[in-house]
Amino acid sequence: MFFFKIFFLCFIRNELAIIKKRIKVLLIFFNKKNLFKKNKNFKEFLKKNKNFWVKNNIIKGKVKFILITNIANHPAYTTSEIAIGKSLMEVYNCNGAALLEPFDIKNKLLFESYGIKKIFFIGDLNIFLRFKYFIKSFNILNNINDIDELLSLRIDNIDYGKSIYDHSVRFSGMGTIDKILDVFYFHFLRSFIFNNQIDNILKSNNIVATVQSERIFLPGSILYQSSLVNKKNVYSRIGVSNNICVTKYNDINDRYRCRYTVSKKLFDEVKNKLGKKAIIEGGKIIEDRFKGINEKQALHEFYDGPKFRKEKIHKPINKRHFTKDELCKQLGWEINKPINVIFSTDLTDGIFDQRWSLFRDRLTMIIETLKIARNVTNVNWLIKPHPNDLLHRVVTTTASVFNKICKNYNHMKMLPEELTMSSLPKIANLAITTNGSVASEYPAFGVPSVISAEAICSNLGFTIEPKNIAEYSHLLRNSDKLKKLDSSTMDNAKIYAYLYINLLGVKTKMIPENDSRDFNEMNFWDEMSILIENYKPDEELLTEMMQIQHEKNDRHAIDYRLLKI
Repeated sequence: MFFFKIFFLCFIRNELAIIKKRIKVLLIFFNKKNLFKKNKNFKEFLKKNKNFWVKNNIIKGKVKFILITNIANHPAYTTSEIAIGKSLMEVYNCNGAALLEPFDIKNKLLFESYGIKKIFFIGDLNIFLRFKYFIKSFNILNNINDIDELLSLRIDNIDYGKSIYDHSVRFSGMGTIDKILDVFYFHFLRSFIFNNQIDNILKSNNIVATVQSERIFLPGSILYQSSLVNKKNVYSRIGVSNNICVTKYNDINDRYRCRYTVSKKLFDEVKNKLGKKAIIEGGKIIEDRFKGINEKQALHEFYDGPKFRKEKIHKPINKRHFTKDELCKQLGWEINKPINVIFSTDLTDGIFDQRWSLFRDRLTMIIETLKIARNVTNVNWLIKPHPNDLLHRVVTTTASVFNKICKNYNHMKMLPEELTMSSLPKIANLAITTNGSVASEYPAFGVPSVISAEAICSNLGFTIEPKNIAEYSHLLRNSDKLKKLDSSTMDNAKIYAYLYINLLGVKTKMIPENDSRDFNEMNFWDEMSILIENYKPDEELLTEMMQIQHEKNDRHAIDYRLLKI
């Protein structure tokens, strides 16, 4: 009865949220003129864009569609999805369709200006169906006894349990969850409601592929899995600004492969065709990355720059280079002991975005790794927190876990804030990470890198990948015996850096350069108007590269010109 009361409160909470949302969208609907009054640049773009595509759109005879989704609902993301969708419409020779929330007038007008007339709206169903799924959710979750059982919950080949857990971790900031929470009922109900509609859309329409970049959290995870279950190709964007790479999914059993994970086939092709060039330029990329040059950063995460810090309360930090002697003197360590570095990764963002992991989640990895390390006293240990501990308001941070587990162990220290990242490769004996960019960076300097989950550079010949926790623990306990990597292994890491920066991105002429973290929407639509005035569909490089991707059945649509294909 107690759980039923909790779940019933969740149902009431859901109903109140729906009422609130409907009132909001109705207000927007009846005041739609304000959309144009406040954003004349958007209105001007719609006019020019519509005129352009009326003249250049070719309506395909066969009634089949590319379904372009709008999960993130940000102008830069939405237009990127449309750019990919327009290219796929050419590749597959079919028409476009859009998936939007009800009363999303702005994006409806935007899609229609591209000649995309078929619009599907995902709503909240009627109250009777909502109550039906409320009962279904309650009956299922009430028989779940623990988190491990929840994580194994799969219905019609869709992993509801992992999707709910992942979403809850991200938006609660908890990092790990050890018991069934009442919010799980709410998320389960919403997932059933969403899947009921998307499954019907996919089954009732001749959709050959979907475009979806947000494939992790709710409702994106359900849409993504449902597309694969219904045997639809899913195309997902990676990259920033107008530099786009598109990765393709076509197998539900491959659902947890990270978008950035390159194939061994592509890596070997780059190595064979561009070996020496890739090694030299890849080595320079890594060097520049450690000098703090933004364009060379992994995933373009400029956390230490002004864009990350401008909205944060922080004390100025004067960074300086450390030698190993200087660091050991400051920390009171013996100079002759090796130094291992544990790099915390993002503790709450996409914790299942890999096909294998030794630990339930990333916070559990940090906790268990620290417990192992505190008993390994023949090496010293540095622990580096991830910048997103602050950005995502993580409840249990890397620092708080360290203070609880290792504070009184002198051979374990938090990384000094003033130490430059360029110092570490010359100090570290071993780099340990869940699956962060460290996995590919440190091997380029000859430093072995151990991962506890699949990384985007796994199986390319330069990472150490334990098969189980026992092997992982044994490796850490005997890490003082590890040697510097040989030149061949270092070269593989440099080749990967070259591939990652230079090949995984194609410039589209459909959208301007932009920064979603420092976004000016008025300027964005003004620049979009300028681009459409000069746009030539036949010269769209993204379409050309995606056509090659389609013909070769490749995982990524890369810049094939660099491989001289």
